[in-house]
Formats: sequence, structure tokens, C-alpha cells
Amino acid sequence: KRAKQNMDLALEAFDTITQNISSRGRSLEILELDNENVDSIGFADAVLTQADVQLLNSLQDFFDRFAQENSADLRLDAAIARRRVGEIEHKIGRHDQATNSLSNAIKEFASIRANKDSIGDLKKVLNEELKARKELIGLHARRDQVPKAQEELQKLRELLKEHPEFADSPEGRLALASALSSLCSG
Repeated sequence: KRAKQNMDLALEAFDTITQNISSRGRSLEILELDNENVDSIGFADAVLTQADVQLLNSLQDFFDRFAQENSADLRLDAAIARRRVGEIEHKIGRHDQATNSLSNAIKEFASIRANKDSIGDLKKVLNEELKARKELIGLHARRDQVPKAQEELQKLRELLKEHPEFADSPEGRLALASALSSLCSG
């Protein structure tokens, strides 16, 4: 019981730190989906440093080791952390590293979806994967890699098509709109 409590505390601390760092510089312009779900539309100039990324990379290494040594399936938490690292790397101009982090997160989300027996909350997995894909679309668009951005947008649309109930939800519609906005703002 104590080990489970310690693991929960470590996961909570890791999540708090990554959310804090990844949310720096978020735009004050928000869209409320409902009382519990708030998603940022865009980013303002972020106040992030190389030290922030190094801290997150160190935490990611710790998290990976922690996941290997514990029996609980922490793949979703690890994939979310990788997505956040990718967002931060993108914000501070480490584009190649951001592309790698986001691509790895997307692969991990796809792997989680493929293992239908251990998904748990499919809606959360889809939402997190779509956030990573949106970020990757924006990254490619800002680097004038429009064909790559369009390819990622097509993959995002295919994912939504595979899950029509999610695609028709407010979260699914927002994910598509955000991805289109990322493509256009590049």
C-alpha cells in the first residue's frame, strides 16, 4: 500500500512540474469546453530556458527508470511527458529535438491505442495524441515544411475518422480546428 502511495506521489509531482514548465507563456486567450475542460488556443512568447528543457529531460529519464521498476503501466504518463517536452523544445527553438520528442510521443500513443485491453480511457489517449499531432503540424508549418505539415494533418484526420464518436465530440472538433489553425499560422 505504501509503495502504491509513493508511486502516486511521484507521478503527481512529475505531472505538476511538467505542466508548470510546459504552460509557461500560454496565451491568456482560452476557450472553455465545459467546467472541467479548458484548452489553450495558442501560445504567447514563452519564458523558457534551456535549463527548463534539461530539467524535463532529466525528469523524463527518471520517469522512464521509474516506469521500468514499477509494475503499473505508466506508458500514457510517459507519452504525455514526452509531448510536453516536445512542446517546450519547440517553444525555445530546438526544432529537431522537438520533432523527435513529438514523434516518439505519437508512436507511444499509437502503441497504447493498439493494445485495446489496457487502454483505460481511450478519450484521454486520443486527446493527448491529437495535441502532439497538432504541435507537430505547427512545427512543420513554421519551418516552411508544408508538405510534412499537411501529411501530419491527414494522419490526424484519419485518426478522427477511425473514432467518429470522438471526432463528433467538442474535444474532437476542437482538435481538428486547432490543427487547421496550426497549419495556417505557420
